[in-house]
Amino acid sequence: MQKNFCISLFSTDFFGKLVEIKILKYSSMYPLKIQSIQRNTPQSVNITFEVPEELKEFYQFVPGQYLPITYKNEINQWKRSYSVCSSPHEGKLTIGIKEIENGQFSTYANRFLKEGETIWIEKPQGRFVLPENKTFKKVVLFAGGSGITPCLSIIKDILSKNDQTQLVLFYSNREESQIMFASELLELENQFGDRFVVYHYITHSQEAKNLKNVSFGFLDKNELLHLQNIQKLDFREFDKCLICGPEPMVVDYIEFLQSVGIGKEDIVFELFTASTSSFFEEKASESPIFQKTDSSLVKVLIDGQIHQLNLRNDAYPNILEAFLENDIELPHSCKKGSCVSCMCKVTKGEVKMERSFALSQEEKDEGYVLLCQSTAISEEVEVNFDL
Repeated sequence: MQKNFCISLFSTDFFGKLVEIKILKYSSMYPLKIQSIQRNTPQSVNITFEVPEELKEFYQFVPGQYLPITYKNEINQWKRSYSVCSSPHEGKLTIGIKEIENGQFSTYANRFLKEGETIWIEKPQGRFVLPENKTFKKVVLFAGGSGITPCLSIIKDILSKNDQTQLVLFYSNREESQIMFASELLELENQFGDRFVVYHYITHSQEAKNLKNVSFGFLDKNELLHLQNIQKLDFREFDKCLICGPEPMVVDYIEFLQSVGIGKEDIVFELFTASTSSFFEEKASESPIFQKTDSSLVKVLIDGQIHQLNLRNDAYPNILEAFLENDIELPHSCKKGSCVSCMCKVTKGEVKMERSFALSQEEKDEGYVLLCQSTAISEEVEVNFDL
């Protein structure tokens, strides 16, 4: 049996007093102190966390992953997820947060967060990554707005590791002042000019003073066709295509890339908001197996502990919500099937998933599900987060 023991982390409280936080090791999240906050654009900041030596292994990340965070103050508590924008070789853990309209925490983070404050952070998660230990000749990335954050981590990692891979980034923003990491991208272009090029698209302005390659207007399907047919940019030459940004942009680019012959397995995407498009909907089976039972005994194994509930299946939209509403905290983030924070394996019984595009077919075949999309369809269901 794994032995739990306490580690001590030091932080400042609301009044600036140094306090010691004792917490069990092998927890699912830890409080990390904000080491620095740097202004990125007028609407965004970079936040770097101080990671104690004993937690560095826990917070090892693959470029492209995100951090589920929980922030509490004397009034509010927010749970959000933000992509890591640093690269492993830099030896730091940094996220970028862009202030969005009506975004409660993004606004708070940009205007009121202070260095020295503490944020609870879970283990890095996410599938917007390239296969490890594999070298690619050419990779194209499409980013919209804050969708650049995981892309930047991937770009810096590739450029630091080898001298072969060529990278092309298409980056769309409303105006030049909103371009996150503009100076860092320019430095990388200057340093790796033969391997890395950025094509900026400015959608709501006709002015840009400090960009190398800039076009005004939207990078839509027509523009992509123009690049393919007139500019002779053959997207089929790219080994991998990565897309991160608003859902309409992601859908457009996936449809275009597939239309020119790029296989689904060579397209990696991440949505920055929960999906609302029918593009990602999966047709539900009409088989009688998907008829719910009136009630189910659901057991969840996580961190070596078993939690169970007797559920009336018409009382909750899914298993995750049932446990959360009964004050049993389980891993989650988007609650819409777009991420994999609530992924677990069904070890007994059967469930029905409404949406599962975030899982690979191999994972589904092995019994993995997204609990936020799952309802019990057998009298007993057991799922395991520890596998």
